[in-house]
Order: sequence, then structure tokens, then C-alpha cells
Amino acid sequence: MLKNTYEIVADPITKKPLKLHDIQKDGNHIISGNLIDNSGKKYVIANGIADLLPKKEDMYNMEPQIFDIWQQVQENGLLTYEKFPEFNCSIKGRIETELFKDFCSFSGTVLDVGSGPSIPGYFIDNKKIDLAIGLDPLLSNKKNELQPNIDLIRGIGEFMPFKNNTFDLVSFATSFDHVMYPLLVLQETKRILKSTGEAVFWIEDDRNIKPNLIKRGYNKTKKIILPKISQNIRTQNKKVLEMQEAVTNLAIPLGAEDHFHIKHIRYNEFTKLCSSLNFNYVEEKILDKNQGVFLRYNFK
Repeated sequence: MLKNTYEIVADPITKKPLKLHDIQKDGNHIISGNLIDNSGKKYVIANGIADLLPKKEDMYNMEPQIFDIWQQVQENGLLTYEKFPEFNCSIKGRIETELFKDFCSFSGTVLDVGSGPSIPGYFIDNKKIDLAIGLDPLLSNKKNELQPNIDLIRGIGEFMPFKNNTFDLVSFATSFDHVMYPLLVLQETKRILKSTGEAVFWIEDDRNIKPNLIKRGYNKTKKIILPKISQNIRTQNKKVLEMQEAVTNLAIPLGAEDHFHIKHIRYNEFTKLCSSLNFNYVEEKILDKNQGVFLRYNFK
């Protein structure tokens, strides 16, 4: 964890400051140690990653059934990330990833919610970024390459472990429909943004799709997890087939919409949620070939 990340983190439940104890450092990076609140509750830092995922008993808004389904779809996601990292949505070099990077125009202090288990490609080579943080529950304590202004934290969008009015931009790259409680995540997003801050979302676009064409189950999942990364990846038919077979062998948790989502949140539903919290629509960019839409909001 970077030293300047420590200055903005907070207890994910109470939002109160945390103190560092028993730390080991490598330059500006805190490699190991503990983050402790006034009551003695402890969060561990290992291999540079702070684990600020709330304990299950502390997540008072979590219904046991929904939490259990969410854990199962997260496990499915982790298995595919580990076996097929080249199909990661945020991989550097993917056309849509570069478009997302350009649309976001990352600068200042930025957060990506649901960044995946590694540094997202759209954070790399951004000279205007002072500090970029990836937040994801799938992050492990395995050693990651240290970056001078990029950090990774284990956590979830419903309980973001940051102080109020912290970020210039918060982004969600196809991750918003992986959350348990969308409204709570949007409330947290609003809380941690500066008054001049913006939020950018990459979501599915259902405005021009007839209901009977929105397929459930595997066909829908395949569209999400087998993105068109590059000509090189597209021609690797063997790898694609391996991915497809691996997905079909995964169980769809009872109550989930597919292998990786409790429920898909598409454009029409998403924009209604934003309106309910007085998010101000700024602009959008529709992607080709049903790859979704980028949406920018602020709170002025």
C-alpha cells in the first residue's frame, strides 16, 4: 500500500480513520503491517495489498442469501481470471479498454471499483494521475509488481474503505452489475467523490435490443467474458473453446442470473437508479457490436 493511500483509507463500516502498526516499508510502499481502529479492529496489509474487505458479521446490510449467491459468482469469476487472464475485460491493449481510458480522462486521485485481481490496463501510462487505486474483492495477497502511483486494495463497492470527498473520478468498467446492492454502491460513490468529481460507468446497453433477444445464461455470459481483445486473441480458437468449456462446467448459483452475475444492470434500469440519487448525466459513448456504453455523471 502506498503512503498516500494510507492518508485516504478509512474503516469500511464506520468510515473512521485507521492507524498503522507493525509496518514494513519499501520506499513509499507499505509492504506489510496492520490497519487498526480505536476499538482494536484490525485489517491486514500483506505483500503491499491492504485487505479492507469487511468481516461478514459487520456487513449489516447484507442478506445472507444474497451474500452467499454473490460469493459463489465471485468464486466463478476468480477461477476464470486465474485460468484465462488474457480474457480479462481490463487487459491492456484491448480496443474497448483503450477507449474507456480515453473516455475517462483519468487525472488526480482516481478509483476503479471492481478492477479485477490485477492492475487494470487503463491505469497504466496515465501521466495526469497522481494516485490510482483498484478496489476488488478478488484481490489476493500474492505479490504484485510495485507501481509508483498505482495501488490495489481488497474491498467491495457497498462498503468503500475511504474517507469522504476523496476522489476526482470513480470508474466502473463492466463491474457495476457484479455488485449486491446497486443503490448502496451509488451512495458510496457519491460519498467518496469530491464536489467537483465525476463517475464513469461501462454498462450493457439495452435501448435498442428487443427483450426476446436479451438471452439468459451461457450465451449472455459468453458475450461478456469473451471480449474482442485483438486479432491475435480472436484467432486463438483453441483457447476460446477451452474458455467456453470451462464456463459451461461452472455451476450457476441458484438465484443468480448467470455464472458471474446475480443480476445484470442495463442502461434503462441504471439511469433510473442514478436519477433517484440526483446524479447529473454529462455524456455517453456507445460502443460498436453491442459492447455496451460509457456514461459520465457528476453531482453539481
